Amino acid sequence: MPAAISHHATPLLLLTHSAGEVNNEYTRQRNYLEKTIDSLKRKLAADSEAHRADELRIMSQNVSLIRELNELRREIKVRDLVSSTNLIVAAALKAGRWRNALAGSTAGCFPRTVIYSRLRSSAVCSSAAAA
Repeated sequence: MPAAISHHATPLLLLTHSAGEVNNEYTRQRNYLEKTIDSLKRKLAADSEAHRADELRIMSQNVSLIRELNELRREIKVRDLVSSTNLIVAAALKAGRWRNALAGSTAGCFPRTVIYSRLRSSAVCSSAAAA
């Protein structure tokens, strides 16, 4: 008799359990462990699905935020380009080279006719500077 068994069970107790009872206990414990494994597998699958759904939601939010950032960056570039073009045109107009400035200002915020009229009223690109 192994030492662990002899320490916890008396030989009389071992004799009272039949082979059928031992097999029944073995089967009962095996069934319990199989059910526990199945339960843990179901919980793992559910947690994995929830985790995957969270990842998809976060990735979707990241994509929309990146799109928004890119749009804002484009708007800033356009605004800076218009602003710098208007400043160049205004500086050229002040320096008296207004014909050259007007000829090259197709990317500015105002069409040439508006720049001509503002030149005459001496309020060149003031609304663009305020924006």
